Amino acid sequence: MKIKPYFTREELIAVIRNGDDSINNSLIVETDGSVKLVPFDRNRTDCAVRLEASVAGNDYVGAKSDLSDVTSSHQLLLEGWVDFLKYGKYTFKDYCEYKKTIDELQTEAEVLVEKMFG
Repeated sequence: MKIKPYFTREELIAVIRNGDDSINNSLIVETDGSVKLVPFDRNRTDCAVRLEASVAGNDYVGAKSDLSDVTSSHQLLLEGWVDFLKYGKYTFKDYCEYKKTIDELQTEAEVLVEKMFG
């Protein structure tokens, strides 16, 4: 399996913009490092990282989204992704730790993926 070291802010924005605001959604990171927006399922653990639900009708996702949470969502997903790469376990995240910057998390993810797959 090919694993992406990390996803970019631009990729996250595209995922959010393409979302369907008529249903409850959750941002996830798949085990290959790709970020997706999926219908909310509180029991979902077959991914690397899952965030809290975005409630339908609030314009958190879709063309009308003001993207006000994109920076914190990017940080949160990357923190969870690095944890997944370190420990190999699914992570649910609902708050940022901010112990590292986005750049530091991306660098750490690159190093971890390189160690895993050379």
